[in-house]
Order: sequence, then structure tokens, then C-alpha cells
Amino acid sequence: MLAKLGETAAFCAQGRSDLVLPGLWVRGLGEIGVPISAQAAEQLLDLSRVILKADTRTEPVPPRDGVREATIDCDCADCKALGAFVRDPVALQHRFRRWLHQRAHLEQIIIKHRCDVSTRTVKGTSPHILVCTKNYASFQARLARYRADIKVLHKPARM
Repeated sequence: MLAKLGETAAFCAQGRSDLVLPGLWVRGLGEIGVPISAQAAEQLLDLSRVILKADTRTEPVPPRDGVREATIDCDCADCKALGAFVRDPVALQHRFRRWLHQRAHLEQIIIKHRCDVSTRTVKGTSPHILVCTKNYASFQARLARYRADIKVLHKPARM
């Protein structure tokens, strides 16, 4: 993974490095280079391999039922109904017949709390209906991360 560069190397943080060295991954900027010694880089890579091995021990599995994880911090009646829907193991879809500002509020809460719920608005009635359908977004993200980590872990080291 790291070519032997002698006394010092310019190491570019990648992948899970935000867990190893906070501050190397800068939101909005991405990866930044930090000069460190070859020995320190080797230690960092060894630690990264340990973390990747731990993270990839078991492949993520999809939810067993309709329960989705979300902590909703709003106490309004619509958000309480949304929270009950998200925690319901059987219900996969819920319909909210609400005015625009109420539908917008629910959509903002769903996005803010990453509720694994897709939304669409059905017009034709007044007020319109916000249809909320549970999805597998969190599972799919965990699975994609797992697969990327497996790829990195099995990539041969460069010499």
C-alpha cells in the first residue's frame, strides 16, 4: 500500500482514515496530504488494516422486518405519527393528507434523521397526500461500504 520512500513520505489519507487520524479528512475539501515518517505511515497502515478487518468480519444483513431506526426530535403530532410508522414492524407505507407546510416539515424531518423513508406527493385531493414508503437506504449504504472495505483489504500492497 505504501511505497518505501525513505525517511519521510507524503501520506494521503484515504477511506477510513477519518477514524484513525481525525482532521485528515476535511469535509468539502476531501483528502489532504500530511508529511509523516515512513515508520509512522506503516504503523497507520497496519492499524487501518486491523480496523478494516474488524469492520468486515460480518456482511451487513437487511432488516428482518419493517422496523427502521430513527430518532425523531420533534414532538408535533405528525412527527409522532411518523415515528410510530418508522418503528412499526408491519407497515411499509403510510399516507399523510396534509397541507404543503406540513408535508414539507415531514420531508425535512425524514431527511434530517435519515429515516429510510422515501416520499412522494399524490395530487388530486386537497390537501395533497404525502405517501411515505420504507426503503433500505441505510442497509444499502452499509453494504456498499462493506464491499468497498473488502476491496481495499484484499488489494495487494504496492512495494
